[in-house]
Amino acid sequence: MTDHNQKMIDTINNYVITNRLAQLEKNTAKKAIKVLSTRAQQMLLLQQMGFFESAKFKSITSTKKKAKLLSYILNASADNIEGDLTAMNLKSSYLKTVKNYELLIKTFQEAGLKDMEKAANKELDNILKAAENKKTLK
Repeated sequence: MTDHNQKMIDTINNYVITNRLAQLEKNTAKKAIKVLSTRAQQMLLLQQMGFFESAKFKSITSTKKKAKLLSYILNASADNIEGDLTAMNLKSSYLKTVKNYELLIKTFQEAGLKDMEKAANKELDNILKAAENKKTLK
C-alpha cells in the first residue's frame, strides 16, 4: 500500500470517527439528566405547588396516613416524612434553608413558572432576613 493510499484511508477513518463521535454527543445531549433533590426539597416543592392545600390531601386527617402515602411518592421513610409534615409550617423549620430554596427557585425558573419562582424568592428573602437578625442579636 502506498503512502498516498494510507493517508486517504486514515483521512476517511478520521472523518467517520469524528462524525460518529459528533452523533453520539448529540444523542447524549438530548437525554434528560435526572435532577437529584433531597426529601426536604421535594416536600418544599410540593408545598410551594399547593399540594398540601388540596381538598383531597386535607381530607386525610391522620398525619401518619399522609406520611405513608407520601413515602410511596417520594421513596422515603414515612417516619421522616411525618416529621417533615409537622415541621413544615414552623417559622424556623429545618426544611427552610437557603440551599433548599435555591433549588426550588432554579426549578421554577427552568420550568418557566414565574409566580412560583417569585413566591420561593420571597421565602428565601425571609430566611436570609431571619438569619441576619439572629446574627445581630448575638
